[in-house]
Amino acid sequence: MFASDTERIFVYGNLRRGQPCHHWLAGAHLLGTYRTEPHFTMRDLGAFAGVTCGGETAIVGEVYAVGRELLRAIDGYECCPQLFQRLRLNTPWGWAWIYLLPAHAADAAPVVPHGDWVVWQARRMPDCRDEHLLT
Repeated sequence: MFASDTERIFVYGNLRRGQPCHHWLAGAHLLGTYRTEPHFTMRDLGAFAGVTCGGETAIVGEVYAVGRELLRAIDGYECCPQLFQRLRLNTPWGWAWIYLLPAHAADAAPVVPHGDWVVWQARRMPDCRDEHLLT
């Protein structure tokens, strides 16, 4: 199936397909999309999303198979362990790492109530094709 040094990660924000930092996952293998159990809270931290344990929101994301070297690079991107912590999450493909903020680290940030960063971003960013923006 996969090499013994393969890990799985669950990504929910800017690393998802179509998002600005997805290129970090070049060489990773997409296993599929997944919605977690509703045990989290997603926050809008401006340029990126943050998730904490606790809450009643299911988080929408993607699960990837990655090598350990790529996992270390993603740790650097995620400022892990300085900002985010990696914890195990059970997925249909087995255990995957999820990057979480410490509890109460982002309490003042707006909540993403449906747990889908891509949908949230699409709603908060203006569509450049809107004619009223061109006048």
